[in-house]
Amino acid sequence: MVNEQGAGYSEFIIDQLDREHARRSSIDGRAAQVQQSVGLLLGLTATTLGLLLGNDRKLQGLPLILFIVALGVLTTSFLLALRASFLAKYPVTDTATLRVMVDEHWTDTHVNSLNSTSFQRILTIDSLRSGNDRKSDSLQKALWVEAGGATFGLVALGLVAAGIG
Repeated sequence: MVNEQGAGYSEFIIDQLDREHARRSSIDGRAAQVQQSVGLLLGLTATTLGLLLGNDRKLQGLPLILFIVALGVLTTSFLLALRASFLAKYPVTDTATLRVMVDEHWTDTHVNSLNSTSFQRILTIDSLRSGNDRKSDSLQKALWVEAGGATFGLVALGLVAAGIG
């Protein structure tokens, strides 16, 4: 029974570490999807405007302003998504501590080694959560800004299709 002391806590801490790694991967993947969708929206909006205008009309007035705003807002969304995908420096257990674990502390009891490794995992979890929170915040902003940019673009397209501007 003594060998199981702290095992439940250690397993929970390992689970939390795995969850934060999965969260980081999910955020990175979603940020890449936002970047792709913004590029697609920009291309589709510009192409559709070109088709609607043809050779004889120029974009002017309110549709021109809305299109420029849409470009700016979608570019901002892209940059926020890019920020969400930035690699960050996460504090991790330094190699000197790892060496001490396999050298001086190699013969420690199971309970002491669980405690020591759990402490190091908590440091990693803390840094991952901080970085993931920053990434998540940028991603959330990118999604809202992308929705706004798409709205401006759609209104500009609607006005051009209706012959306004």
